[in-house]
Amino acid sequence: MNHQEKFRNHIELKYGKHITNVILDSNKLELVKGHANQLYNRGLLLKNKEKVKELIPKYSEQLEENEWAFDFPGWVGELDFKGSHTKEIMVLGMEPHIGKRDFQVTYGLRETQSGMFCELDEYLPNTMLWKNLYGLFGTKSGYRSKEFLNKFYITDMSHFAVQGKASEMLTFKKWKKIRAEVARTFLPQEIELIRPKYIVSQGNDVADFIEYKFLDKLGKRVAKKTAQEFTTLLPKQCKNSPTFKKYEIFKTELIHLRLPHVGSPNSNYFWTPAQPENRVKRLSGIANELIEFEKNRA
Repeated sequence: MNHQEKFRNHIELKYGKHITNVILDSNKLELVKGHANQLYNRGLLLKNKEKVKELIPKYSEQLEENEWAFDFPGWVGELDFKGSHTKEIMVLGMEPHIGKRDFQVTYGLRETQSGMFCELDEYLPNTMLWKNLYGLFGTKSGYRSKEFLNKFYITDMSHFAVQGKASEMLTFKKWKKIRAEVARTFLPQEIELIRPKYIVSQGNDVADFIEYKFLDKLGKRVAKKTAQEFTTLLPKQCKNSPTFKKYEIFKTELIHLRLPHVGSPNSNYFWTPAQPENRVKRLSGIANELIEFEKNRA
């Protein structure tokens, strides 16, 4: 079985064939435009709640009367399984958002009430997310072209989330266990299939999981640069972010970038301080730190 077949099998296992066959082009593994309308009109999205119940059977009854969110991974263009990297940059968030959609990271579908769903416009860019990512990678060789968006694959630790009665009954502690179990089940193979050159994790919870539960166990860490070693002026609130770590894994090298939430309003103090020029300087500085990190540890 080749990588393309493995990827489709992986996606079908995670989301179900009824979702995958509508969202993905049957031949090229491209996302199909307007897929949410097809899912809603054909009644297929309602079936996904049954798929989620299979993943967390102990709590399946609690998914009936509440809001919930569902995300499919996002990318632009085809997935290239013939090159060294299927997509060069993987952006990893925690889970889908329920409620305000302005800062949704992945292509998102959510049920707002029984039988009613909202779709995040597939081609409407998240201004904060893409400006920050371009600020981090846009100065790198080969990243300034119109093909910039084609380099990304965006997903979450958990591809679904619950709210309302379910979240009240599950409690935050139980939900964290469910989220981690979903990530352990699906993320390792997904990362191996995408073979990214960079992983951008949004926030310390996501970064800790990726490093301690996955990268540190399956790969060899060969280099590290902490926030204290940066020459770029960083805000005091950033704690342990940003940090760069390089691994030898999957017969190639991978750099993990621990960062605050790249596309979230919760990190305004880091990415968008009061003076716009400071934001530009900070992004440019971190971008230069990354270039130097790669150069010095080549």
